[in-house]
Amino acid sequence: MTALIVFMAIFGLGFVALGLANHRAIWWRFQARRYADPAAHEPSDAGFVVQRVLCLAVAAMAFWASFDLYRTVTPDGVDHDELLERVRSVAQTLDGGTKPSVLGTDEGGTLDRSRTPRPREGRPHRLARVEFGPAATGRQRGALRRER
Repeated sequence: MTALIVFMAIFGLGFVALGLANHRAIWWRFQARRYADPAAHEPSDAGFVVQRVLCLAVAAMAFWASFDLYRTVTPDGVDHDELLERVRSVAQTLDGGTKPSVLGTDEGGTLDRSRTPRPREGRPHRLARVEFGPAATGRQRGALRRER
């Protein structure tokens, strides 16, 4: 992460230097030789101003990204353990560990499979799913699906 922060800061410094450079001289050095009459194809002053503003805007975004990344890795930002705990709580909520299952009934039982329609031959049915408890992991679910 530190390498990315340093890269973004150097990237921003490069665009600051490019934004402060003479864009007309850069154009005459690298682009003018492509034309038979370079003076007729030279960009206007407004074009050079737009290039300068865009270079400085990219530099500002690179510096913002660098400082934002620095803020996330410092102790004042969100630490890894807190972020991991948040991700686990959301995963548990989505897993059905804290909310009732979609196939569960109001009384806490499971859906009566005898009343669900049978799938047609050769096509899986959407309601023919396996009911898992909150402790089942993704690997266990995959193994149970493969057994069926």
